[in-house]
Amino acid sequence: MNSTQSKKIQILNHFENYIGQSFKLSYNDCNILAYKLVDIIRGTDEVLKHKGLYPQMLMGFRHLKEHGTFSSYLERIEAKKIQSSFIRFGDVITIPQKKGFDSCVINLGSYYLQSSTRFGISLGEKDLSAISDYQVWRI
Repeated sequence: MNSTQSKKIQILNHFENYIGQSFKLSYNDCNILAYKLVDIIRGTDEVLKHKGLYPQMLMGFRHLKEHGTFSSYLERIEAKKIQSSFIRFGDVITIPQKKGFDSCVINLGSYYLQSSTRFGISLGEKDLSAISDYQVWRI
């Protein structure tokens, strides 16, 4: 097994534990999941700077002001912006929201891992054509 296959298995094994969980801000929201993906791919511990630190929305906005959006983090680590037609396993889609934060969706091959207050953590198919403003990133 090569290192790419090994990372893919590690990613799948990690995120399958989240599927079906109820949404919990700063513990399994989309940004926390995306930070963890970066940690798995790059061998870092970035998620520790965020997980559990904004369990309430107001605290989340303060955290956002201090740390920036997930897109700004990806720019700082020099992740690559790619065209959506080239999306592949392990890529992250960021979707800017009106309140200044990013929603993130993780590509897991045929499905996307998503986190929402309404549906919790789930796998689904994402129709990117229905979203007007998004960016695909390769870590």
